[in-house]
Amino acid sequence: MASQQPWAAGRPLTDYTGPEFVAFSEGYASGYVAGVERGRQLADDEAAALWRNAARVVHTLANVPTHDELERIRRDYSARRSA
Repeated sequence: MASQQPWAAGRPLTDYTGPEFVAFSEGYASGYVAGVERGRQLADDEAAALWRNAARVVHTLANVPTHDELERIRRDYSARRSA
């Protein structure tokens, strides 16, 4: 038994009446646009998460002592141990 819905699977688009085809086309376009917008939002969210992680790494590295600072700490420590 065939479905009474014009968008039922198996019914070719060429069999749609003018108003049915317009309704189908508008619905399809609406879904397509919503999908593109959702995909962009997901990509933006993912990029933001990557940038937050990169910022965390940079901030962590900014607190790492330089080679010169580590050498000075080592010399000071050695000098105190020798005294």
